Amino acid sequence: MSAVRVALVGTRGFGRVHFQGLQKQISEGLAELVGVVDVAEPEADVTAPWFLTLGELLEQLPGERAPEVVIIATPITTHMAMALEALAAGCHVLLEKPPVRSLAEHWQLLRAAREAGRSVQVGFQARGGGGIDRLRRIVRGGELGRVLRVTAYGAWQRDRAYYSRSRWAGLRRLGGERVADGVATNPLAHGVHAALTVAGIDRADQIAEVTTELRHAHDIEADDTTYLGILPAQSDLPPVHCALVTTAPDQSDPWVEVVAERGRARLYYTADRAEIGPAQVVPSQIVPAGVAAADIGAAARREDYERISLVENLLRHVRDASVPLLCPLESTSAFTAVLDATQSVPDPTPIGPEHVTWVGEGPAAHPVVEDVEAWMTAALDSGAPFAEVGAPWGDASAVHRWSPRRVLRTQEIAGSEIAVLVDGSDIIPRSSPRPYLHPLRTLGGTVITDAHPADHDWHNGLGVVIQDVADVNFWGGRTYVEGAGYIWREDHGTIAHEAFEETSADGTAWTQRLRWRGPEPAADTSAADVTAADASGGSAPSDGPGPRVELEETRTHVFAPVEGGWSVELTSQLRPVSAEAMELGSPGSHGREGGGYGGLFLRLAPLAEATVAVPGPDGGRLTGEDAVHGARAPWVELCGTAATGGRFAVRIEHLDEHDDPWFVRVAGYPGLGSAIAWDSPVTTTAEQPLTRAFRITVRDLP
Repeated sequence: MSAVRVALVGTRGFGRVHFQGLQKQISEGLAELVGVVDVAEPEADVTAPWFLTLGELLEQLPGERAPEVVIIATPITTHMAMALEALAAGCHVLLEKPPVRSLAEHWQLLRAAREAGRSVQVGFQARGGGGIDRLRRIVRGGELGRVLRVTAYGAWQRDRAYYSRSRWAGLRRLGGERVADGVATNPLAHGVHAALTVAGIDRADQIAEVTTELRHAHDIEADDTTYLGILPAQSDLPPVHCALVTTAPDQSDPWVEVVAERGRARLYYTADRAEIGPAQVVPSQIVPAGVAAADIGAAARREDYERISLVENLLRHVRDASVPLLCPLESTSAFTAVLDATQSVPDPTPIGPEHVTWVGEGPAAHPVVEDVEAWMTAALDSGAPFAEVGAPWGDASAVHRWSPRRVLRTQEIAGSEIAVLVDGSDIIPRSSPRPYLHPLRTLGGTVITDAHPADHDWHNGLGVVIQDVADVNFWGGRTYVEGAGYIWREDHGTIAHEAFEETSADGTAWTQRLRWRGPEPAADTSAADVTAADASGGSAPSDGPGPRVELEETRTHVFAPVEGGWSVELTSQLRPVSAEAMELGSPGSHGREGGGYGGLFLRLAPLAEATVAVPGPDGGRLTGEDAVHGARAPWVELCGTAATGGRFAVRIEHLDEHDDPWFVRVAGYPGLGSAIAWDSPVTTTAEQPLTRAFRITVRDLP
């Protein structure tokens, strides 16, 4: 392959590591260093042309001298602007960790990369080693039985000089913008990302909740002694627990570990070495010093892995798109969600001086927290913060819980919580963020809804969703285009919650007002105009200039008890903001036979068995998916057994004169919905808004 032209932004710190690594790729003919960017003159051995700004480099190296790849190894406050600038110039990017400061920035950068048709690789170096994939296969394949948890342990040591090396070191904010420098987001961020990847948690929407206990012994603003607990949104993924410090008495190799019913697998990710053994074997004792792996016997084994440079992987990907990236930006939104959690909770609290011993003098002095390694182990074994496992320096007031989704309200019937309404900020942009009801429960406690299922990430609980609103996809996923089928387009809208209005004194009736907004406009790639989005996990765009508002919706809910269960009457009125009529469509209205979904949609939880029916002629019933799908009938009903246990029935009835067909799925996945545009579009106007009314009834079955 021909050499890839590379520009390096930042020649000191980890930029120096990249410069040295590039020498190998240059000698092998894989790379050509066409220029470097730094605020100060580089060291003497950096002979490539030097520029003060990336903009200057891009301007003065045009055409065949222009870089194809830009490596960005600069403070996190500069990442977003520089990455956008590089993408706008048509460059691929390697972006050091952490890539961005918030989920809002993550989505903006991801969209900019897609629009530019360029790749962004993130510098989590451990991803270049084979050990992470090996442990991930253990989690997925059940080699050691059911996985109980994945843990990350990092006991490092940092002195005063480390936190005075730059003006942003040890800060959470600088000049009103996020810096996000903490032990979990900077020095030991690799451990957090590795643990998430091993657990199979790649996306922000796979996280239900993050528990944090952020502390510091150094005189800094950020955290240096941290516990993180990451609860997955999917029941088939294990939780992740991290204990990470720069206040240890000694510095040891950090590790991630799979803890399963029949054994453990520990990966020392900086050394690319794993120790895998049965439950009774303590991982640190699996391979004693000086003992060859062959001498360990059948009880346990050691595995060593080769490491691939992430830069080299990106260079090969640029020349051959069939070479997959090892750590693409798309695979790091879960890490960014955890970073968002650490930066969204209150500031870290100091550890009392009575629990800290300072070793050394002056800039070389470093703090050691009392028995910190033992309490880290206790936290990981218990899956609980330091304060909850009894650490004398733990601080219960520093324990906070953060969720990428915001609960708007909960609903009770007869003393039982039967519905939770969330704002949809846990939904990634390509799945069309919108509020939804999940979980829905029977009075007996059986959960009947699902969210973010592996087969269709955009299927979430109960809500109102339409794939085609004036060429905007509010359903999520691929868009159906007549003659082309399902294709990915940057056409995804967002349904944003605006306000509530209580309409009953007992809280069982309320109205929700929502806005259906089109896609965000193309990212502004002018570095001077890019600002940090200090968001706390929401995907929905803010008010003001930006996405156009397509529809205003008024959605009413009236909950009531019924014999053996409960019901909700849900009415949705969709009114275009503009004076012009607006067309609402579906794959069915664009030529896909039987694919007319769009309107009310209920994604059900995994079922062990189910039957579905609509009323038939002469008082009978039509049963089975083939007979019911597309039927025009007053109601549709599904009776089933949840995979987790519990039998239930859910019925959806039309409460108005419309007889839209029912969209029904049982065999492939369980779902029920209406189809407002089954085989032809419908129109809504400001004078005659589209209105549909339903009753959903949920009962326990014996």
